[in-house]
Amino acid sequence: MTINQSAQEMVDAIAQIVSSRTINIMDKNAVIIASSDPNRIGTFHQGAAEVLASGKPVYIQKDALSRYEGAKEGINLPIVLDDKLFGVVGIYGNPDEVKDAANLLCIYVRQYFAQMALNRKEHMENELRSQLLKLLVLDFNSPAEEIHQLSALVGIKIRMPMRAVVVSLGENETDPLNRLKNLDKLPGILISTSLLNPSNDLYGVLDDCFVFLKQADYIQNTDAFIHQVQEAVCSGQKLSVSTAIGENCGSQSQLRFSYQEALTLVQNGKGCFSMDDSKSKLDYLFFRLQKADEARFPRMMYAQLEDSFGLREMDWVMATIQVYYDCCGSINKAAALLHVHKNTMLYRMNRIYSALNLEAEDDFTKRCFLKILLVYDHRLKG
Repeated sequence: MTINQSAQEMVDAIAQIVSSRTINIMDKNAVIIASSDPNRIGTFHQGAAEVLASGKPVYIQKDALSRYEGAKEGINLPIVLDDKLFGVVGIYGNPDEVKDAANLLCIYVRQYFAQMALNRKEHMENELRSQLLKLLVLDFNSPAEEIHQLSALVGIKIRMPMRAVVVSLGENETDPLNRLKNLDKLPGILISTSLLNPSNDLYGVLDDCFVFLKQADYIQNTDAFIHQVQEAVCSGQKLSVSTAIGENCGSQSQLRFSYQEALTLVQNGKGCFSMDDSKSKLDYLFFRLQKADEARFPRMMYAQLEDSFGLREMDWVMATIQVYYDCCGSINKAAALLHVHKNTMLYRMNRIYSALNLEAEDDFTKRCFLKILLVYDHRLKG
């Protein structure tokens, strides 16, 4: 690790703590790279050179300044991290008077650079994890050797079976920076609740969503698991989110399908989805169907309803279809939820079927067409 320009930011921040005394930070060449005295930056410091040579503190008394090129009265201490000497920190003043301040300053500087090194390591690991995740869920022909190398670097072994889990923040936060901050919090939240294991599970941010590949052997109940993920994220973020888990994958080549399933569900619906659930599977198929023909067919049906009922009436028309579909085609249940007489409900549905030219179709076909309309309406309303 090398000391860079961030050292100056640290010097500026702590100068007031040591009564505005001059503080210097020197690199491994004994050159001052950061100082509370701008005129000294870039100059050679003989005291630092002796510290680097011996690994021990150097105390410079006023009467010995002639021996130290580019130095002033004060104390210079080695900066050691992981048993390696990589710089020197110095403070101006009578060594007998600034000894305690110098020791505190040295501890502060060491902690600062240790944290900076930790942040860099974490950032690098996150980048490698994201690269590995992309190879597994986006690449059609993922190179096995590269996957193996990246897995070793991030300390994870890809063990099948696995499933893709996608968490979407939806429209909760439109500011890109805040969205990124909220997404960055998710690993910590899920790890703390034991829903994510960094040793076994791979995670990262893709397509503006938080994505992780969960080893399926650790999921006892898929529906319960995905609901736990949503509850944990909602509790930690205090946001309304959508979560989905794709099909179980026995091989790495299947992971991209599991990811696309989960991503499609959270991008087009709200709530919890599991591809183990038949309703989620049906939703996924309808979403994919609309994408395949660019929603041309549902757009035509929607236009038929607008022509028959008028634009102003579309809200109650779609609300009626939604309740009827949710009640699995039960006129009585839908009428009760909408607080209308069952004959009124039957009349409304007959009008809708007539507008769509579906009167002669069987109930299964009718409900399929209604679901297509509901998916389209949901996409229209965002």
